[in-house]
Formats: sequence, structure tokens, C-alpha cells
Amino acid sequence: MEIVWSRLGERLFKSVLEYVEDNFGENVARQTFRRITEKVEQLKYFPGIGVKDFELAESLGFGTGVEVRHLVLQPNIVYYMVDGDDIVIIAVVHAHQSQETIKNIVADFLKSNK
Repeated sequence: MEIVWSRLGERLFKSVLEYVEDNFGENVARQTFRRITEKVEQLKYFPGIGVKDFELAESLGFGTGVEVRHLVLQPNIVYYMVDGDDIVIIAVVHAHQSQETIKNIVADFLKSNK
């Protein structure tokens, strides 16, 4: 399996890291980067470790070959899509954002990449 970072995923991950660095320092930002990237790399071998999000995938009419999942890495959440042999990182968001905002971000991505 191959990890593919979407532009949105890269942009939101960078935003999370900038926030962490600005508010908690460079060392914490490095730890956050390492923690998230290490867990994302594990997806190559264990793509099913995230929680399956039936609501998002099914409500948008994706076929059975596409799964939307998320990993909770407090205080962040990594949303990703398993599509054949690709694992597409959709977004990295802060868990304290409203659930509606997070779902809209992911749903908008999925709609535009259907």
C-alpha cells in the first residue's frame, strides 16, 4: 500500500504544526510531527487500524472499494481514505474543532474527489 497525502491533508497538517509551535514550542511541534507521521506510516501495513466512518462514505455514495477512516491521536484526528492500494490522507484536524466542521471538511474533500 502507498500513502498519498492530499493537498488538503498537507495544508491542514502544516497548520496544526504551526499552531503547536506557536503555542507550545518547537520541541512539542517536532514531537507532534513525529507522532503523526509514524502512525500514518503504519497505515501502509495496517490500513484498518483507524475507526471506519460509515456515515461519510455511505452518505456520499462511495462504492464498496472505498473506506473512510480516522485515527484519534489526541488532540488531533487524522482522516484517511483506503482506495484500492492507496491510503489517501484527507485531513489532520484538532479534535476540539466542532464535529460538524470536521465532517464538512472531510465531506467536501470526498465530494470533490469522487
